[in-house]
Amino acid sequence: MNAKGQRYLITGCSGAGKSSLLNELSGRGFITSQEPGRQIVKEQIAAGGDALPWQDKIAFGRLLADATIASFDAMLGQEGPVFFDRGAPDIFAWFDQIGERIPAKALQALQAISYNSPVFLAPPWQEIYRQDEERPKPFSEAMQEYEMIIRRLEQTSSKLAILPRASICERADFIEDCLS
Repeated sequence: MNAKGQRYLITGCSGAGKSSLLNELSGRGFITSQEPGRQIVKEQIAAGGDALPWQDKIAFGRLLADATIASFDAMLGQEGPVFFDRGAPDIFAWFDQIGERIPAKALQALQAISYNSPVFLAPPWQEIYRQDEERPKPFSEAMQEYEMIIRRLEQTSSKLAILPRASICERADFIEDCLS
């Protein structure tokens, strides 16, 4: 199997274990790209900025779109599978959720981003959901976000692979089984 250019998306509900799963995949030697959203939130909090998902949603979305595009572009040409923690469908879902249009300069680049099938989907998992400084929203809002992501994914031709509600190791095994 030629692994060059294989780009896989791991998306789904906030707080459903995506980042922990990416850390496990990285530990197994896979190339991963972390979620830009949490980094943006950390930077905005540290700088006293208001481009936060609970303050200036449009500014946050713009930063998120730019970071997602940059993250994807940075991984072009990598050998072996690359796993992304969130991606273009999440950006479309964000702007759907806030009732705004994606900025024109980002729209074309986001539309050009494509992932290999399957797209790995982390379903809502209330038992592991945790609110923190970077994720203050309640689980009910995470569910709304998830529904918007599902709607966006339904508009693509990507096959979905629902991650099991299982340990991080079992989830990583599931992904490796899907790739073989």
